Amino acid sequence: MAPLAAGKQVQDFVHRFGHSSIARGWENQLPNELVANFNGMFKKKLGRIGNPRRWSADLTLDGDFGVGTALVFAEGALEIRAGFNVPPGFAFVPDPLGRTVAHDSTLRNTDRQGLAVYVSIIGREVAMPYFVFLDGNLFRDSPSVENETFLSQLITGLHISWRRWSVHLSAWRSSNGVRLPHIPDPSNDFGTIAIDWKF
Repeated sequence: MAPLAAGKQVQDFVHRFGHSSIARGWENQLPNELVANFNGMFKKKLGRIGNPRRWSADLTLDGDFGVGTALVFAEGALEIRAGFNVPPGFAFVPDPLGRTVAHDSTLRNTDRQGLAVYVSIIGREVAMPYFVFLDGNLFRDSPSVENETFLSQLITGLHISWRRWSVHLSAWRSSNGVRLPHIPDPSNDFGTIAIDWKF
């Protein structure tokens, strides 16, 4: 990470290409450091009601953890999915960079290729004693910000899939992760749109 990752050069190129002003703040970039993490995920289906080929809902228990130079965290969550033709597998979660194994963990069912439309609601509690983007470098002095170790999050999603294609619209609500008294709302709320094709 840091200057060797060439983020400044890429951002400057994109800004010049788009005729935007050159971005500021690179003097606060973290020093070079190797980033490596081992992340694990456990999901257990607790139950399912309805007809999986029509209208149904399911409930999943989720536990994730990570150890490394990018972040150290542990979290527990409950995932609910409900809708029409809900696919096997688990809810799609668009976690930020480095947080977890960011993939679409729904499973394609070969005997059910039709349209699927469903919603997901995920409530989770996170303990994160170290996160490089907030705490700074692990082995060198660097800029950092005061942050909270424990977070509560609610992630809602709308998912549409057909054959090999799927679209995931997700909205995050999170308790404040940083302590910045001069910023009235330092929340981590955001939304994502993910389009994927399974081959």
